[in-house]
Amino acid sequence: MTDATPNNETLVSVLTAPGRSALATIAIVGVHARQIAQSLFTPHRGDFDLENDPGPYYGRFGGDVSDDVVLAETSTTHLPSIEIHCHGGSAMVEALLAQVQQAGAKAVTWQELLRTEGKSEVCIEATEALTRCRTSRAAAVLLDQANGALDRAIEKIASSSDHAAARELLSWQNFGLHLTEPWKILLVGPPNVGKSSLLNAILGHERAIVSPTAGTTRDVVHGETSIDGWSFVFADGAGIRSTEDEIERAGISLIQRAMINADMCLIIQDLSIPKVQNELIPYVDHDHLTIGNKADLGSPWSRDERDQLDQCVSARTGQGVDDLLQQIVRRLVPRIPASGTPVPFTHRQIEILTTLAHRPG
Repeated sequence: MTDATPNNETLVSVLTAPGRSALATIAIVGVHARQIAQSLFTPHRGDFDLENDPGPYYGRFGGDVSDDVVLAETSTTHLPSIEIHCHGGSAMVEALLAQVQQAGAKAVTWQELLRTEGKSEVCIEATEALTRCRTSRAAAVLLDQANGALDRAIEKIASSSDHAAARELLSWQNFGLHLTEPWKILLVGPPNVGKSSLLNAILGHERAIVSPTAGTTRDVVHGETSIDGWSFVFADGAGIRSTEDEIERAGISLIQRAMINADMCLIIQDLSIPKVQNELIPYVDHDHLTIGNKADLGSPWSRDERDQLDQCVSARTGQGVDDLLQQIVRRLVPRIPASGTPVPFTHRQIEILTTLAHRPG
């Protein structure tokens, strides 16, 4: 941390997310942090001397409204930085925060607090992204960026005009953006090909209603899961067909719009009826797999016709479902960065790298 607080102000910020929780953390940073802590904290036993012992200490923090807390000094440089770990109810956090302000500290966001510590925008973005990533593998990549991997790479490219290095970083952009946003997989096909059953088989629980009645699914039904440590959202909607039912037509319109935003479409066909009886499903021109469902039933499809499919599965028995999931991962996550690899993960970073990749020189 550097002495970057404006006018040597002492700052206070809540480091934990808003809302109810078991615990919350309040940080006080600045030249008067110790004095403020001294005025509001009473240890349950022993002496309280941050000058000589950073703690941790257990005691009461606050005046008329107080809480049992754990307090410690966490400074890494000459500016004092105090952390208070209190109960996480929003009313208690707000009461303690108000008392610290009354004692002379200025309330700021945790992002502003990190900036006063000299943290880069990439580090701040990575810290925020870590609160939204869903798997440990994604968190590991973001931790590398929080620890400076991307900052160092961008600084080197900016100083050397290495266009090839910028393009290499940009090759990770789609992967990076999905560290906090799951890959979107849409199941599409005519009614009764088993899309809802396949969705339930993929998720491992009954998320969608299964019925032999055509047109049962109207809304787009979503379910999230992780495969090989990466996060995916699978969605099922109305079967696409010609219909006069106004509600069903509205559901078909929803699924057609959802196709545009999907990272991949699974085009489902029914192996239990002749291929020529499977309706041709239009799809947008992006990544897709063609899936033959009901592989456990007798099939009139020829061997050549089945060979044209990417995968045959049975949603009822689970046959081929694991192989399908591995195909999806290989298609959407073809490369996995080694530990320490710089990876852009926000649109702001991608814009910077795009500019550097096209900069003259």
